Amino acid sequence: MGSVKYRTVTGPADKTFQHALAALQVGKTTDAERLFKKLLSTEPKHVAGLNLFGILLTNLGRFEEAENYLERAVNENAKSDASFYNYGIILKALKRPIEALERFNQALAINSSVAETWNNRGTVLNDLKRYSEAVDDFDKAISINPKYAEAYCNKGKSLAQLKLEGQSLGAFETAISLRPDLAEAWLGRSNIFLELKRYDDAFAACDKALALKSDLAEAWFGRGNIFVDLKRYDEALAAYDKALALKPDLAEVWLGRGNIFVELKRYDDASAAYDKALALKSGLAEVWLGRGNIFVELKRYGDASAAYDKALALKPDLAEVWLGRGDIFVELKRYDDASAAYDKALALKSGLAKAWLGRGNVFAELKRFDDALAAYDKALALNPGLAEVWLGRGNVFVELNQYDDACAAYDQAIELDPDMADAYWCKSLVKLSLGNFEEGWDLYEWRSQSKENILSYSQLKSLNTSLRQDRSALIGKKVAILGEQGIGDEIMFGSILPDLISDAKAIYYEVDPRLTHLFKNAFPSVNIIPNNIGHDYLKEHDIDVVLQAGSLGYAYRRNYESFPRMPYLSAEANLINNWKAKLAGETNSQLKIGISWRGGTDKTRRNERSIELEKLRPLIQEDDRFIVSLQYGNVNDEILRFNNSGSRGAVHCLLDDFNNFDDFAALVMALDLVISVQNTTIHMCGALGKTCWGIIPWRPEWRYGSRDSRMSWYSSVSLYRQETQADWDGAISLINSNLVDFVGDTND
Repeated sequence: MGSVKYRTVTGPADKTFQHALAALQVGKTTDAERLFKKLLSTEPKHVAGLNLFGILLTNLGRFEEAENYLERAVNENAKSDASFYNYGIILKALKRPIEALERFNQALAINSSVAETWNNRGTVLNDLKRYSEAVDDFDKAISINPKYAEAYCNKGKSLAQLKLEGQSLGAFETAISLRPDLAEAWLGRSNIFLELKRYDDAFAACDKALALKSDLAEAWFGRGNIFVDLKRYDEALAAYDKALALKPDLAEVWLGRGNIFVELKRYDDASAAYDKALALKSGLAEVWLGRGNIFVELKRYGDASAAYDKALALKPDLAEVWLGRGDIFVELKRYDDASAAYDKALALKSGLAKAWLGRGNVFAELKRFDDALAAYDKALALNPGLAEVWLGRGNVFVELNQYDDACAAYDQAIELDPDMADAYWCKSLVKLSLGNFEEGWDLYEWRSQSKENILSYSQLKSLNTSLRQDRSALIGKKVAILGEQGIGDEIMFGSILPDLISDAKAIYYEVDPRLTHLFKNAFPSVNIIPNNIGHDYLKEHDIDVVLQAGSLGYAYRRNYESFPRMPYLSAEANLINNWKAKLAGETNSQLKIGISWRGGTDKTRRNERSIELEKLRPLIQEDDRFIVSLQYGNVNDEILRFNNSGSRGAVHCLLDDFNNFDDFAALVMALDLVISVQNTTIHMCGALGKTCWGIIPWRPEWRYGSRDSRMSWYSSVSLYRQETQADWDGAISLINSNLVDFVGDTND
C-alpha cells in the first residue's frame, strides 16, 4: 500500500484492545490478529476494534476480509469519519474507485478538515482520470497542511496528466524540498524531464528515487521508459524486468514490453506481452492500440481497425488510435479518410507530431509537395528527432528530382535512426539512378528489412541469406540465387548470371515459372529453379552461399564499365520464324512495331508510368506501320474502342497467351521495333538484344537512370523521357519524328 496512512480510532480502555493496538503499532501482526479476534468474539460491535482489525487485514493484503470489518464499523458508528476514510482506502486497494470515492465523500461530510482525506480522495479522482478535480482536492489538503509533501507529489502527477509540465515540475520540487527522502516525488520529477526530452535530468532524478527506495517498481518502469525514448531497447527491457520482479502485476510494464517488441518487429513476443497486460488490466486501451499497430505492420488492416475500435470504446480520446486509423487509410489510398483521421488525432492531441507526419505523407501521395513539406516542418517543430519525417522529406525531393536534397534528408533520417532500413534503401535507389553503383549497391542491401519487404525478412534469415558478398566470396562455391521483386527484375538481374557462372562451382537460380525455359536454354550449366516450388533444394544440395538476385549487383556491377550490355537470352528460332511468317501474311512492307502502354501496380506507380492508348495514336495512325499489342493484362475492350473510334490506325492482337514467355520472346524478335512504357517488355527486349524505345516518366524507376538516354543494363534500349510531370506529348512527338527515318532491324 506504499505510503498510504490509515487513521486510528479511539476505543474503550479495556486491556484486550490496548494489547491488540500495541501489537499492531510495533508490527507484531500475528499477536495483533489473535487479540483483535479475541476482542471481537466477545464485543462484536467494538467500533475501534473493527476499524483497526480492518487496517491490519489490509496491511496483510487480505482486502476482502478487511472490507467486511470496515463495513461493520461504519454500520455501528455512521458518525466516524475515520472509519469511512479507512473504508475508502480498502476499496481503493480493491480497485473499486467509485465506491472508494463515495466513502471519502462520507468522511468529508462528517469532517472536512482532515488533509489526508482530501489527499486520498484526490488520488481516487486521479485514477478516474478526473485530473482537474484531483488537483483541487490536493490543493485543499495543502491548504490544511502546507507542509504535506505527499499532497504536492500527487498534485504533480495530476498536473502531468493535464500536460502542465511546468506546474507539475514545480509541485514535485516543492514536495522534495519538504521531504528530500520522498522517492515518489523524485520519480515524478524524472517523468516530467522525460516528457521534456531532458534525458540526463530524467536519469538523475530516477536514480535518486531508486537510491531512496530501491524496490520502487514504478521507478524501474520509469527508467525503462527513458531508455525506450532513446531507442536503447535492450536496456529498457532489463529495467522493465526489474520492475516486474518487484511488482509482477504492473500492467503498464507489460504494455511497455509489448511496445518495445513491436519496434523490434518481434510481433509474437509483443502479442504475448499485450495478453499479459490485458489479463492484469482489461480496460487498458493502449494495449488494443498496440495490437492494432501490430496488425498494421502485418498489413492486416481489417484486424487493425477492429483493435482500434476496442481501444476507442475504452478510451475515446486516445489520439494515437486516430493516428493509426489514418495510417491504415493511407495504405488503402483513402486519402480523404486519412486526412480526417489525422485531423481528429490533432484535435485530441495538438502536439502529436506523427499526425503531422501522416498529413505530410497524404499530401505527398496527392502530389501536393509544398503542402507536404509544410506539414513535415510542423512535425519537426514538435519532435525534431522524428526520423520518419526526414524520410518523407527525402521522398518528396525525389519526386521533384532534387536528388542532392533527397540524399541529405535520408542522411538526417539515418543519423536519427541508424536502423531505419527504408532510409538506406531509398537513398540506395537515388544513388543507383545517378550511376553511383558502389555506394548504391551497398545501401541496396537494406531493402529486405524495409517496411515493404519486412514480412518476408524472417524467411530470408531462416535461409541464411547473405548480404554484401563480393566476388571473391563466390568463387568455387555452390551458390543459390533467390528470385525477388517483379519478373522484370528477374530478367534484368539475370544479366549478371554469365559473371557468376565464370566464378561459382554450381548455381541454383530461382526465376518465375514463366521464365524457366528461356533461362534454361540461355544458361544450360545453371540449375534453373521455378520460384513456386519452395526452397528444399537448399537442404538437398549443401549450398555454400545464398543470395537474393539483386545482391549480385554488389558483387559484379560496381561501376558503369562493369555492365557488359550484351544480349543474354534468346528465343527459339522455329518460333521466331512462325511469327515472321504470320506477320508477313498480315503486312506488306509496313514497319512492324510492338507497343506496350501500361505497367506497374498500385505500389509501383501504375498511374504515373502508364499511358492511355489513345495518347499513342500519332504513332499508330500512319499507313506504313503495322502495330502489334504486347500489352499484358485485360486490355481487349480498350483496344476495341481504339480501333472502332473512327480515327485512323489500328492495334492488332496476335498473341493469345501473354503468360507464354517463349512465344512472347519470339514475337518480340520477329518485330522491327518495340515501343514500351517502363515494364517487363523493356527488360525482355534488352535481354534479347531487340531494339526498344522506352517511354519513361518524369520520376523514373531507378533501373532506368535519372538522365541518360540509354540504360546501364542494355545496349538495345533507348529512353525517351518526360520533360515535365504528366506530359507525355513531348516524348511521343520525338518518337514519332524518329520513326520517319527508322529502318527495321528484325533479327534472323
